[in-house]
Amino acid sequence: MNSTVEKLAMLLRRFPGIGFKRAREMAEFLLKENPSFRKELIDTIKELDEVKLCKDCFYYAEPAEDLCYICSSSSRDRSVICVVEDTESVDRIEETGAYTGLYHVLWGIVDMKKGQMPDPDKVERLMQRLSTGEVKEVILAMSATTEGELTAEYIADEIRERGINVKITTLARGISVGTEITFASPETLARAIEGRVSLDD
Repeated sequence: MNSTVEKLAMLLRRFPGIGFKRAREMAEFLLKENPSFRKELIDTIKELDEVKLCKDCFYYAEPAEDLCYICSSSSRDRSVICVVEDTESVDRIEETGAYTGLYHVLWGIVDMKKGQMPDPDKVERLMQRLSTGEVKEVILAMSATTEGELTAEYIADEIRERGINVKITTLARGISVGTEITFASPETLARAIEGRVSLDD
C-alpha cells in the first residue's frame, strides 16, 4: 500500500469502531474522491481548532460567545441540570421538547475495560455549579448500559461525598437495558425524563 494511504488508514483506525479493513476502505475512498471534496474535508478539520465549548456546560458555544445558546437563554429552568455523556445526548433530549432545564456534558463515561473516566475538570465544574445553591435537582441522564450506570453512580457518589444538597434523579427505565441515549426515540426519551426517579429514595 502507498505510504500516504497507509498512514491515513492508520489514523482512521483511531476512530471508534473502525477496524483495519474499514479504515483502509475509507482511505481508498478518499483517494478516489474528487479533490474538491478532500479540500473541503481538510478545511473543515482545520476549523475544528476554532470550535469553542460553553464555559458552564461544555456544549458547543458560538465562536464569539462564552456560553452556549441553552445556558445563555433566560427561559431555561436554572434549578435543574441534566448530566449527559456527550453533546449528541443534548441534541436528542432537546428534540423531545420535554426538558427545559440546563445541561452538563461530561465528554466521557466510566469504562473499566478501557481504563477511562470522565474528564476530571468537567466533573469539578459540575460540582461547582451544583454548589451554588441555585440548583435543586441533578438528572443523571446516562445510557442504560453498564458504563452508563457506573458513570451515574460515580457522579452521584461525588455529589454525596461533597455534601452537596441537591435531589439526584435518573431517567426512568422507559429506555431498555443496554440502550444508548442517542439511539432512543424522542418519545421514549420524553417518557424517561418525565418519569425520572430519585436515587436517594
